[in-house]
Amino acid sequence: MVGRTDPINQTLDGILQSVAVLEHEGLVSLVIEILWAHGFYKDIDFDDPTALDGVIALAGAALCSALMEYKTGIYKRVEFSTAKSGDTYRSILTYISNKIYPHAELAARFKALKAKIKERREARLGL
Repeated sequence: MVGRTDPINQTLDGILQSVAVLEHEGLVSLVIEILWAHGFYKDIDFDDPTALDGVIALAGAALCSALMEYKTGIYKRVEFSTAKSGDTYRSILTYISNKIYPHAELAARFKALKAKIKERREARLGL
């Protein structure tokens, strides 16, 4: 059926359209670490619905870099830098814009993920 969504596999029109990878605890923890380890949370407008997109993409790029270190099953150091990871960062932002936001169900899950991050921010800061 056109437009039918499978909530278990998050498919839309038979194509996997999932935010599950962005909901992974490892990624969420990395986002929180990026925000709070260096005080970046002070520069984030948590009321802006797209404010965390860039931070989530940055964390995703960092995770991809880390996974590449073990790509062959053998540890090989890969330097993380914006120059080397810029394409991955932009790909994740494009995925968010083109695959998540256009679909109400996925956008709602992504919004819930960002609300979870905001709640953790408030708990961490004692707000």
